[in-house]
Amino acid sequence: MIFTVNTSQLNKACSNVMRAVSVKGAIPTIEGILIECEDDSVSLTGYDFEFGINTTVEATVKEKGSIVINAKMLCEIIRKLEADTVTFEINGVSAVIKSGSAVYNVTGINASEYPELPSVSGGYPLFLNSNMLRSMVEQTIYAVADDDNPIPVYKGIKFEMSENTLRLIGVNGVHFAMRTETVKYNGDDLSFIVLKKTIKEVIKLIHEKINEAYGTKPSKAKYQEQLEVEISTLTKRLEDFKDTYIEEELDAIKDYIEAKKQILNNVINGFELSDDFDYNAIKSEKIKSAIKAYKDEQLRLA
Repeated sequence: MIFTVNTSQLNKACSNVMRAVSVKGAIPTIEGILIECEDDSVSLTGYDFEFGINTTVEATVKEKGSIVINAKMLCEIIRKLEADTVTFEINGVSAVIKSGSAVYNVTGINASEYPELPSVSGGYPLFLNSNMLRSMVEQTIYAVADDDNPIPVYKGIKFEMSENTLRLIGVNGVHFAMRTETVKYNGDDLSFIVLKKTIKEVIKLIHEKINEAYGTKPSKAKYQEQLEVEISTLTKRLEDFKDTYIEEELDAIKDYIEAKKQILNNVINGFELSDDFDYNAIKSEKIKSAIKAYKDEQLRLA
């Protein structure tokens, strides 16, 4: 495999993909970045069995091929290069990296040992405002449990999608948060859970893409434009909740959410949320936090 690529573009790609690389993995391959060459591009992939990022940059390819190189070492080498372009020459698991007067010889891993990244095909597209998604996550993620929580479904945000509607739900047994927005979606009704760590990385990448396109301080109008990330493909292997106990837990959470929605609607319709409203008069901490979130949202929209 032989290819030449712009150093700056490769450096940005490495930084993005590095987010999904396992720092202390038991398997050496997931501590590396998978490099694959096609006709006129090079693809970089990072995957830790929970969160995956794949990004593609333009390249001049003389020979196609693939290899896995330790992510920390690769990113450090690329970051130090001063020349505008860098050339990779791969023979088996041996790689020579050339840029200007700098030459690095590294040993990689056979690409066939890299785990296959989950893919999605034949689904329905969801179009939504990137700033809105970020706001929805910020207003629900506080109610998501940390990684040490024994109940898996508490450790992520639940996405519920129906016709032109997106709902995000966070619950950890103590706190509850929910936000619903109108979006462009005409597919089947879907629901899935995205882990807290994963959704945080997605929001970071979206924010960085906006800054790259509009500068570090984008205007409100430009912030409202729909962000379409066509180069980077973020994939998440959703947790498989086939165990009977977990299925019962999911049903219980759904019933709990529906009940709280009805209670909250009755409470909100029964009084005006004035500035001096006494939240301490409400005994339920869950309802109290939900009402406060509702009021904050009304102030934001106003």
